[in-house]
Amino acid sequence: MKLARQKPRYGYRRLHAVLERRGQAVNVKRVSQLYAEEGLAVRRRRRKRLIRERVAEPRLIRANQEWARCQCTFFP
Repeated sequence: MKLARQKPRYGYRRLHAVLERRGQAVNVKRVSQLYAEEGLAVRRRRRKRLIRERVAEPRLIRANQEWARCQCTFFP
């Protein structure tokens, strides 16, 4: 668990890989269990929301003030 406190951004899977590289035969389920018992968890980063300015839509006062355009292209 000392390694987990030294590397707080490592999750239990990455810690398991480090321990395996160091030559310690450890079960990944056991690492996960110890990680949970100690109350360790990698903080998840929240996405930043994109703030856009709202464009005010023109107010339609009377009927037929706005017409839709056809996006069709006719080839002669």
